[in-house]
Amino acid sequence: MAKENDGLLHDLIGVPQGGMGYWVHCADGLRLRVALWQPQEEAKGTVFIFQGRTEWIEKYGPAVSECLKRGYHAIAIDWRGQGLSDRMLDDPMIGHVENFTDYQHDVRALIEFAKEKQLPKPWFMLAHSMGGAIGLRALIETEVFSAASFSAPMWGIGLSFVQRLVATALSPLIKATGRLNKLAPATTRQVYNELFPFEGNKLTADREMYEFMLEHLRAVPEFRIGGPSANWALEAIAENKWALQQVLPQVPIVCYLGDDEQIVSKTAIRAMMAKLPHAQLYEIKGARHEFPMEVPSVRNDFYEKSFALYDAHIS
Repeated sequence: MAKENDGLLHDLIGVPQGGMGYWVHCADGLRLRVALWQPQEEAKGTVFIFQGRTEWIEKYGPAVSECLKRGYHAIAIDWRGQGLSDRMLDDPMIGHVENFTDYQHDVRALIEFAKEKQLPKPWFMLAHSMGGAIGLRALIETEVFSAASFSAPMWGIGLSFVQRLVATALSPLIKATGRLNKLAPATTRQVYNELFPFEGNKLTADREMYEFMLEHLRAVPEFRIGGPSANWALEAIAENKWALQQVLPQVPIVCYLGDDEQIVSKTAIRAMMAKLPHAQLYEIKGARHEFPMEVPSVRNDFYEKSFALYDAHIS
């Protein structure tokens, strides 16, 4: 059962009023933070926000506001190892997971919480980056979501062929030397937004949204997290390979991909979208990685298409 502890940080910029934070426990004992908002009018349904790696609930305050003004409940989660949920290693700056499928423990805990709170159906998914990889498996293995919207889903890590070859070749050595819990090669403990200035960043072309993220990190140092562990990287590659081999869900999907995407694999996204039976891919000129944080015209288009999909599948 979820424990109400109002772990939501209401005073951070961009966080809609009226939400409530809770703590839930997974089957493997980890404590996770979730938050819930409900619209003032009768709800059309519920949007589940699946955040990306390194992110936190409050960062999606603007996305929650979009849900509320369109008449949807919104529910969000800090995945294991990030945000204010339990971290996986003694070094909190390394993003880690033992098995990528462990994120499904988090999904199941979130679904049980939603059932406990009797959140109105239909249920929809809004998933970004790593949340897109977690969300795709959830669509494959469950039947609780009526439609899904993906923002630059991590259906392949943005590695070149040579980098992928090196990662595969080095994996036995990494395992043999006991470095699976250490930083993946070519990554750093530093936070991306603090390491790189706005100019030339890979996340967004919107300076105001970049500063919005930095303001949250300054206000809550506990949100900070750097690069992934070697184990996380190897597990993510294995998860992407697994997904491509599955019978994919019949769920209606929209997916957004920027032509200036440099973090996840554009090739992998196009390949997956070609296999999904009821999916529409939108490739946006000039867009970078984070559609919920992009310039107003781009993020507004992302939300318009996403909620049009949800509205079309209200039973």
